[in-house]
Amino acid sequence: MGSAAIGELPGVKYTRKIVSRKPYTVDASEYVDFRFTKAKE
Repeated sequence: MGSAAIGELPGVKYTRKIVSRKPYTVDASEYVDFRFTKAKE
């Protein structure tokens, strides 16, 4: 997928984004939200 936010194949779609959370009682963190969905027909 490289740096792409959306990847599509026949019948499926992959999306990802980087989610940053601000610190509160714990340190700040960052993670990748990677999702798989069936494509709309």
